[in-house]
Amino acid sequence: MTDRALHLSRWVTCAVVVLAGLLLTSAVVLGGSAGGTLPTGRSVTAQSDSWRLSSRFTHDTATIETSGRKIVVAPTAVLLDGRPLATLDAAAKSVDVRVKKKTITIVADGKMVVTHSW
Repeated sequence: MTDRALHLSRWVTCAVVVLAGLLLTSAVVLGGSAGGTLPTGRSVTAQSDSWRLSSRFTHDTATIETSGRKIVVAPTAVLLDGRPLATLDAAAKSVDVRVKKKTITIVADGKMVVTHSW
């Protein structure tokens, strides 16, 4: 391999490593969001700074998995890993779940319900 080809090969390898690092960093920093409206009419949204966010919606419950935690938004409660975290008004039309830096914040109809860190 010529000096020029070797130099080009090293440059391309370095560029690929930097690009992969940028993509990984943006996935971790940017996080994700999900949301939907339950058949009951309640809107549930979730935002997380974690690279993994999944959600499932059933008749009256939304289940969100992110940051290694399972969050269940039930008709009158929010559960974190199967344990009660907060009480919700059954009439609440929108629930926002925000996870950032290992802190979960629940907002219902624009009003703060609870903030919890782990």
